[in-house]
Amino acid sequence: MKKNILLSTLFMALAMLSACKEDDEVKDTTPPEIGGDAALVNPIDCQVYHPGDVLKVYYVLTDDMELGSYEIEVHDNFQPHTHSAVAVHCPHLSSTATVYPWTFVEAFEIPEGQTRYIIEKQYTIPDDRDLGDYHLEIRVTDRTGWTTEKSIDIKIYAPNTPVDDNDGHDDDHGDNHDSGTQQ
Repeated sequence: MKKNILLSTLFMALAMLSACKEDDEVKDTTPPEIGGDAALVNPIDCQVYHPGDVLKVYYVLTDDMELGSYEIEVHDNFQPHTHSAVAVHCPHLSSTATVYPWTFVEAFEIPEGQTRYIIEKQYTIPDDRDLGDYHLEIRVTDRTGWTTEKSIDIKIYAPNTPVDDNDGHDDDHGDNHDSGTQQ
């Protein structure tokens, strides 16, 4: 009987130590952020490019604890769709049939221990792909699984294609919204 009491006491002590250890751990409740100095971030919504141009991607990724990885994706938006609430509505080139759109996804690991990381990538826009509206998406995931996505509307038009939404504003501007979720 003394043996049962001793084992029960030992088991309860281990359970309490384990619970205390979990309580001492700092929980990550904040998704990472995608941003940067407004004068430097690139691309921005409604930005127009031409085949052969270099698309420069510059964004700053931050997290309160530790960043994990990020992805850059480009896909067509020929049949208009959105990925999140967008304050800027870009003029849309009339829908075209998708024959050979520009699409890719690249994934990158962020070195351990980083809470801030700068994306600086360059992609040459192929000459042989469909012209039209595209989305460039950036997804960042922190080490605990929180993910944030930024979707940017970009245009790939033939040189001298008129682009005007008749709103009286400069059409080379934008405002992006983030969405944070945990996987």
